[in-house]
Amino acid sequence: MLYIASTLTPTPVTHSVAVTGFTGEGQSLVVAKPDRVEVWDVTATGLVFRGELTIWGTIAGLAVTNISVEPIQGGALDYLVSQARATDTSSAKARVLHGRHHRQQRRSSLTLDSIREHNLLDLTFVPCEDSGNPVLTFLWMSEENKILLQPRALSLQTHSFTDLAARTDVVNPLDLPMSDVDNPNFLETDFSCPAGRSVLSLGMGPNGCRSFLVVGDEFAVMYCINPVPASPKTIAKGPVKRSPRSEAGGTGKRRKSSQSGRSVNTDPEPLWSVQPVWRVRQGFGTVLAVLLGDEYGRLTAVGWEFEDMEKVQVGMIDMGVVSAPSSLTYLDNGYLFSASACGDSLLVYLVLPSPNSTRQPSGKGKEKAHDISDAGAYEIVTAEPQHGRVDVRERWMNIAPAKDFAIVKEDDGRVSHVVVASGSASSNSFRVVRSGVGFENLMTIEEIPGIERMWTIPAADGPSLMVSFAYSTTILQIEPEVSVFKAADQVTAVPTFAAGLVDKSLLLQVTPEGIRLWSDLAAGMLAGNVDAPEDNRIATANVRGNIAVAAFRDGTVTLFRASSQGLQEVVKGFLAIADWCGEIDLVAVEGADQGTVLKSIREAAYATSLQFQESNNEPTRLLAGLSDGTFVSYSVKLNGAECSDSRHASSLGLRPLRLIALDISPNAEEHVVAAGISDRLSLVFESRDHYEFSSSGKKGIVFERLTSLKKLQVQTLDLGNRSATRVAALPGYNLVVAETVTRSMDHQTGDVLQSSSVELRNATTLELLSEFQLPEREAVASVNAVTLHGRKYILVGTAIFENEDALEDATLEDVTSFIATNRGRLLLFQINESAGPSLDLVTSMTFNGPVYDTVVIHGFLAVATSTKVSILRLTTQPPSLEEAASFAFAFETHHLAVVEIDKEKRLVVGDAMRSIIVLSVDPESGDIVGDQRDMNAHLVRCLSAVHDVEPGVMIADGITPAASIGLSEDVTRLQPGTLAPVSAEGDILRADLLCTTVNGRLGVIGELGKGSIRTLDDLQRNMNKLYKGPGGLEWKESGNMLVPRETVGFIDGDFVQRFSSLDSSLQDKILSGTSAPEAVSKVVDGELENASKADVERILEIVGALH
Repeated sequence: MLYIASTLTPTPVTHSVAVTGFTGEGQSLVVAKPDRVEVWDVTATGLVFRGELTIWGTIAGLAVTNISVEPIQGGALDYLVSQARATDTSSAKARVLHGRHHRQQRRSSLTLDSIREHNLLDLTFVPCEDSGNPVLTFLWMSEENKILLQPRALSLQTHSFTDLAARTDVVNPLDLPMSDVDNPNFLETDFSCPAGRSVLSLGMGPNGCRSFLVVGDEFAVMYCINPVPASPKTIAKGPVKRSPRSEAGGTGKRRKSSQSGRSVNTDPEPLWSVQPVWRVRQGFGTVLAVLLGDEYGRLTAVGWEFEDMEKVQVGMIDMGVVSAPSSLTYLDNGYLFSASACGDSLLVYLVLPSPNSTRQPSGKGKEKAHDISDAGAYEIVTAEPQHGRVDVRERWMNIAPAKDFAIVKEDDGRVSHVVVASGSASSNSFRVVRSGVGFENLMTIEEIPGIERMWTIPAADGPSLMVSFAYSTTILQIEPEVSVFKAADQVTAVPTFAAGLVDKSLLLQVTPEGIRLWSDLAAGMLAGNVDAPEDNRIATANVRGNIAVAAFRDGTVTLFRASSQGLQEVVKGFLAIADWCGEIDLVAVEGADQGTVLKSIREAAYATSLQFQESNNEPTRLLAGLSDGTFVSYSVKLNGAECSDSRHASSLGLRPLRLIALDISPNAEEHVVAAGISDRLSLVFESRDHYEFSSSGKKGIVFERLTSLKKLQVQTLDLGNRSATRVAALPGYNLVVAETVTRSMDHQTGDVLQSSSVELRNATTLELLSEFQLPEREAVASVNAVTLHGRKYILVGTAIFENEDALEDATLEDVTSFIATNRGRLLLFQINESAGPSLDLVTSMTFNGPVYDTVVIHGFLAVATSTKVSILRLTTQPPSLEEAASFAFAFETHHLAVVEIDKEKRLVVGDAMRSIIVLSVDPESGDIVGDQRDMNAHLVRCLSAVHDVEPGVMIADGITPAASIGLSEDVTRLQPGTLAPVSAEGDILRADLLCTTVNGRLGVIGELGKGSIRTLDDLQRNMNKLYKGPGGLEWKESGNMLVPRETVGFIDGDFVQRFSSLDSSLQDKILSGTSAPEAVSKVVDGELENASKADVERILEIVGALH
């Protein structure tokens, strides 16, 4: 059975709203990510995190509702969830997206009305009188493929809608004759808004009119709704330029209505009029809000002012470029939150042009409404556009959409980091994702083996290090250069158990021979001394501040206080003492020879180090490092002879864990309390009232500046318009090779120019080292690094477009654009290290279709090209490729993987249409000697081999006969490897695969051991029955919207990890199940026993290392 966990949860911000008084008196920013809602307070120093709500499903809308119904007074946050069984609360604005939506009600007195309008694009509430009925503006596509606009009133008595005005065609609101119906010029059509897709309410206008904005992909048009009959007027047309889309010869795509249907009561004589007022051309792409932001991140501010209902002044300010926004939220005082689903979200400050730069209007003219409707006439005065700018104040990392990634390994085979190609539009980037704490290297001391313990010794002339080995001690001076300090033999001739500085001038040292308080290390002068008899040496010790505790071989423990007066025995205090039997005793010292055991704690492994962590407001915490690498914390309340404790544990390694006390506060929210040393280094820090960990693989003596405590470190290299869609690592070279597409847009014509190239970059710094530009009309379809005949090659598959028109219609980042091409090439590169390094083309081969994927099997190259798999043989003298065998079938072959079954390698073919085929390849000739097919509707996204008891193939959309889980996200890549640390329990979990999704989720998939399968499977089953998410959503339904199958063979780690945060009564119900056979169980010596809460939490703590 497999365990799937999110190492990095989805990062894009899809929606945002500003709320006042949500968490207090001030303003809060509420943001929606695909699977959660977060609340951030707006403060003078920036945005401060306050809390989050995780949901199952995908958040598709976010709004704020004011509640004034008795007895409830206050505000509510509404979110719309899209999934198989969705819930959406009453909101000020809702968009019907994918899936089937209905409403759930919790109170019998709450009445909710369903709205049915096929092909509904958007709707919004418009301002109305306090005593009047709510008015909504609908935007939808009719069965004639017209985009229509209409205000409707909702009757609170009859719960039905009434048309308030005639329908308005937003593409041709004045119903003017079109000169060319097949290729219309929208720019010459007054107030035309082609591809209108959203409506934004703007508030009340003059004389009671309601104003709103219809936003399309190129234009935004302001409308006014007047609640009075209108008199016929005539609109004069003005000269305008041609639309860039018409000049390019393109026509917009048309969508068909699913069926005709109306759910409103019509009024034969509408009493309201809908008037277009002004139109601005803000850019290209999906515009979201005024400010207007297009899909290339360009911000445009639009302002307008009415004068006596006869004139309207319109001004525009170009504010510059940010990440392509998914929503824009104005906070206050010129600050704007720009949420992005395909780039980093930003908090920016809007810098407007100075008042003295304001120019007089450059011209004016009249645009009038339809001559058969009483629309009125407006004199539109347009000011000359101005330019502002944005200052970025804060930035929130987002790796979505993650298109591909490469795993970079160290020389010893361990994973160093992951290079992710992410972003879209003009917000493309490379992301370097590392596991563990962030350090800045200051200095490294090499060639000092055998170090067991180490302490810093601050001094006026520079810091020193006391380093203890198995049989000796050394003091190193760090400045001005690293050197050995000449200390007395009494100091260095023995190993040191513990050490510390007292009163800034005395060194306290505990050795097997006794406790020494040194006043002069070079001369060997003592300020205090306690000798240990030869037959009763000190076995272990600890120093905390000016207190030294020593444990002797006969079992006695003594405390001493060090000062300038020497060493004095302490007769009162608290101790934690561990023995080899796995017991930890909490002891109250009450005299020179007396001690009372307040509490005994039993652990399966013995403690190798102990540390008290005191707090002013919280109970004292006891931290323990165990011999199996487990970190354990206890909340200890010491009060006379009473002691209460609560236990929390986490795995920090495989070897005995030693804790080193630290006191570092890199920021206001996090406080480092200890370093844990096992087979890796982990920093233990407090964050939000609980302990968290961040690991590092540092070796030797290194001096590092702490830069970040996050479990994952993400570094960004912005690429702008250059989009990296495929990336592969080159083992042994510290290089990555990437395919990039350069896209540029002419903002005047809308023409998009795109070209494809292959780049060679440094795997650590991502510095561009070499570039291979592909010919025009050729694009990269795949990039792989392989080893063939003992040599390392880079395989690049391409697709060749027949003409410029085919290239213009394609999106080079999407392989589905290559299906129509009938030619492609396979390029074979080698690294030329003498030239920089650079890419050398060894040979190439042309195919009748694009080359989607390549792998090596039995020393042959397997190539997926359109509807054929070719087996190629590489000859080296001269270098050339020749086909040894081929396998053709009816569907597109996009993915290849090699899996070993019964010590024989098989070639697995993933079809982009509906099938999976397993081929047997002859190791000698390369002939295909057998095939097995699974013709289920898979729609394979990517393939990777996985070993779970029996060999198998992991399919990205999760539909396999062996195991399935619904993710509700498209998986973009699967590769063997993990960023997570190795578990201390080998029979619990073994990490196997890394995966990425379009939502920016970085996941880890591991194989569960026999010691955890039954327990976690029972836990997942019972939690699905008894634990519902917010709004009553069920975990299983949220994942099975697109995969309508039972979850089999998988444990959803993100789901079962919530068990620890549930209240105790619900935990008990889950452990017991709905009947005795459903109780959560564990396997002990081959027999089933009921699992306790401690058993479940122990397993969750161990597998939690993947998260």
